[in-house]
Amino acid sequence: ANQTAEGVVHSFTTEGIAAAPNAAPTVTLTSPAERNMQTGAAVSLAASADDADGTVSKVDFFANGKLIGSASSAPYTTSWTNPPPGSYTLTAVATDNDFAASTSTAVSFTVTAASATATLVRGPYLQQPTDHSMVVVWATRELGSGEVRYGVSTGTARTSVPAISRRVAAAESGLGFDYYQYVATLGGLVAATPYAYRPYVAGSPVAPETTFRTAPLKGSGAISFIAFGDSGTGSLEQRQLADVMSRDSFDFAMHVGDIAYGGISGTGDATYATFQSFLFDIYGWLPTRAFAPVTGNHDSRLSNGNGKAYMDLFELPRNGA
Repeated sequence: ANQTAEGVVHSFTTEGIAAAPNAAPTVTLTSPAERNMQTGAAVSLAASADDADGTVSKVDFFANGKLIGSASSAPYTTSWTNPPPGSYTLTAVATDNDFAASTSTAVSFTVTAASATATLVRGPYLQQPTDHSMVVVWATRELGSGEVRYGVSTGTARTSVPAISRRVAAAESGLGFDYYQYVATLGGLVAATPYAYRPYVAGSPVAPETTFRTAPLKGSGAISFIAFGDSGTGSLEQRQLADVMSRDSFDFAMHVGDIAYGGISGTGDATYATFQSFLFDIYGWLPTRAFAPVTGNHDSRLSNGNGKAYMDLFELPRNGA
C-alpha cells in the first residue's frame, strides 16, 4: 500500500544587508616640492594618505615604476639616496588593511649632473662646540651657494643649513689667489649626540661626509681634550705628535698659542700661508674634533696686522659670549 504524508510545507528566504565594497585609500605625493636637483644629494619623498573605511597599512614610493622606499605609518616618508642623472616619474601607492591600493598623481622629477667640484683650499674644521650647536668652516677657490647637510649619524635624513661666505683677496692673504671662506652654524642639536655632516658649494660636495659629537649637557657626562702649544713650525716632531693625536680619543683640542710661526726656523710672524702649512695641512683630525685656538705672540703682533690671518681664519667667540 502507498501512504502519503500530509502536512503544510513552509518555504522562506533569508534577507539581510549585503556588505559594502571596500573603498580604496586616497594618496597624494607631497614631496619633493622642488622638481629639479643635482647629483650628490638625497631626495626626501613624502605622501599624505587616508582610508575612509579602514586603515592605511603602507605607502610605497616609486621612481619610473621601481620601488625606492616604503613607510608603514604616518608620516609616510622615505629618502632616495644619490639618484643618477635622468628624468623620473615619481608616484606613491597606498595600500589599506583590505589590500585595496591607489596610486597618486605622477610627479615629474629631473636629476642633472653636478658641476665640477669646487677647489677646496682648507677644511672643513669645527669651531665653538656646545651641547646644542657647532660651527663648520671651510674655504674654496670658487664662489657659490654654500651649505652644510647634516643629521644624526645613525640615520639617513639630512637637513641643510646655509653658509655665509666672504671673499679673501690674494693681495690680502699673500697666497697668490682669491678664495672664499664659508661659515655655517648648525643649531638645535641634541647634546652628547654624534652627527654626520658634509659641506657643499653650488650643490656639489667639497669634502667627504664625516662626523662630530656634541658636548654633554652642563653638569652631566664627561669630556676629554688635548691641549698643546708652541707647535707651528712644520717640524718632524710636530708631525710625529700629530700622528699620535690622530690615534687618540678626545672630544676637542685647545691650542694655547704660537699656532704658526713665520717659517720652519721658529721665528717670524704667522701668515695665511704658515697657518695653512703648519696647522691645516698637518692635523687630519680637524674635520671631526672642534679646535679652540688661543693666540700667541707670533700669531698676533703689530707686524702682521695684529693677527689679521688668525682673526680671519678662526670663528672666535664674540665679546660677552
